[in-house]
Amino acid sequence: MTIESDLNTSSAGQAFPVWLQAYGDAARAIVSMPSLFLITFAAVTAVYAIPVESLFLETSGARASRWDSHLARMTFAISEEAFILAPLLIAVHRYVILGETTRGFSLSPADRYLRFVSNAIVFGIATEVVGIFMQFKVLTALAATSLPTTVFLLLLPIAAASVPLLFLPMLVAFPAIAIDAPRVKALREGIRHYRTLFYTMLLAWLPALAILMAIAASYFLLMLNGTLPRPRAGALSAFTMSSAAMDVFSGAMTVFFGAVFAAAVSRLYRSFTGMDARV
Repeated sequence: MTIESDLNTSSAGQAFPVWLQAYGDAARAIVSMPSLFLITFAAVTAVYAIPVESLFLETSGARASRWDSHLARMTFAISEEAFILAPLLIAVHRYVILGETTRGFSLSPADRYLRFVSNAIVFGIATEVVGIFMQFKVLTALAATSLPTTVFLLLLPIAAASVPLLFLPMLVAFPAIAIDAPRVKALREGIRHYRTLFYTMLLAWLPALAILMAIAASYFLLMLNGTLPRPRAGALSAFTMSSAAMDVFSGAMTVFFGAVFAAAVSRLYRSFTGMDARV
C-alpha cells in the first residue's frame, strides 16, 4: 500500500505506515551514508560538550552586556545546530525523495544550504520562544498547586514537545528546499494536510519522548534513594547533566531522530505533492 492510497483513509490511519517507513528510511540512510552521519554526530556532540555561545559571551568584553540574554544564547545555539545539521538533513530528504546518496559532509550548492539553514533558524526560534512561554505557564500553574518535583520532571518534556505542533506546516518546506522545489506550494500542502502531518510527527516523536521521560523518571528515582544529589535551584536544574556520556547520548539522539523526522516529512511531501502517484 502506497502513501497515496493511504490518503483516502483517516489521518491517523495514514500516519502509521509513514511512521514505520520513516524509521526504515533513517536506518537505510545511515547504512548508505555512514561518513556523513559520523561527521555530523561528532560535530553535534562537540557542540553539546563545548558551550560556544558562553565562550563567545565571556570573550566579547565590553559587548557582553548587550548579548548576555537568554534570547541571544538561544538564537546562537539554534543557529549553530542548524548550520551543522543542515547537510545531513538535506541529504536525508534527497535520499528519500530522489533516491540520491550523498558522499561526505557537503555545504554545496551554497544557495540551497543557506535557504535550508535560514528556514531552520526561523522555525527553531519560533518554536523556542513559544516553548519558553508555555513552559513558564506550566511551571507557574504547577507551583501554585505545590505539586512534587516529579510532576515538573514529567510534564515539562510534554509541554516542550507540544510546541512544534503549532508550526507543523513549516516542516513541509524543508524537503522542498532540499530538492530545489517551490516552498510556497509545500507550505500550502502542509496546511491542507495538517492532520496527517500532526499524527505522523506525533508518532515519530513518541519514542524520543518515551526515552526522555524514562531518563527523567530514572533521575528522579536515583535522586530519591540518594544516589544522585537533589537539585538545589528548582526542578529545572535536574536536567543539567554536562557529563561526557550525556553529551554523546544527546548527540546520537539529535542525529538519529533528526533523520527520522526528515524521512517522515519527505515521505509526506512526496504524497502531498503527488510524486508517489507519478512513480
